[in-house]
Amino acid sequence: MDQGKSGKLMRTAAYLAPLVLIFVLIGLYAAAPQFYLAYVLESKRREYQAVEIVTFACAIAGSLFMFIAARRLWRQDIRPVGKKGRLLRDRGGFVVIAVMAMATFFFAGEEISWGQTYLGWGTPEAYKSISGETNLHNTPLNVKSIGDWFLVAVFFVLPGLWAMRGRWCPPASWSPGIAEGPVVFAMAVAFVWRLYKNIYRQWILDVAQEQDVYYMQFIEQINEHKEMLAAVSLLMYGLYRLSAVRRYLAGQPQKD
Repeated sequence: MDQGKSGKLMRTAAYLAPLVLIFVLIGLYAAAPQFYLAYVLESKRREYQAVEIVTFACAIAGSLFMFIAARRLWRQDIRPVGKKGRLLRDRGGFVVIAVMAMATFFFAGEEISWGQTYLGWGTPEAYKSISGETNLHNTPLNVKSIGDWFLVAVFFVLPGLWAMRGRWCPPASWSPGIAEGPVVFAMAVAFVWRLYKNIYRQWILDVAQEQDVYYMQFIEQINEHKEMLAAVSLLMYGLYRLSAVRRYLAGQPQKD
């Protein structure tokens, strides 16, 4: 198989990946709800089940790939920032990838409460008044909303601006950090799938939530599905960054 056909197959697989994950989740619950609740996702045991484990694994792996790409870009880019230069102009791609790497690592750490989930240490007394676990996403600080807006900016706004680059000529150094189509699509699927919970609650849920078994066992935990799909998107972003940096350093154009 030539590289062209192989590349198209990989791109198609990347587009299909988030949809396949959703169908797998739906199919597992429909076919074997007890198996789904025991091993895939259930509110009281989710930290040790498949969805949470996949979320953490994808996020930590994605952050590693981003750090590697950022390091290569910084060390091998022969276009140094001069005294009158600007970091975002001359090394914009590095900035985007490095910030994404740190944000993704933070996301991975928050998923396991920075190790508390598996190592089982007690929450420090001074922190218990803020959160029952050593994380920020369970505190009054609205970390999840901040994270959502950050993802929107990086995966939707920035690629949209880049697509219109003929009108305003952004710095070429940004190109290694721009998310490709499959990555953008995967993140969009994560956000859209989350909306199903809102739609179900508003238009379909016509009895008390506790009496709706489908809602309580499956839909109520869709936020965790969304986080897993977002983590998969971040892993894809990290993998794509390795090839994007290689092309950029070789002087080749980015593939949209």
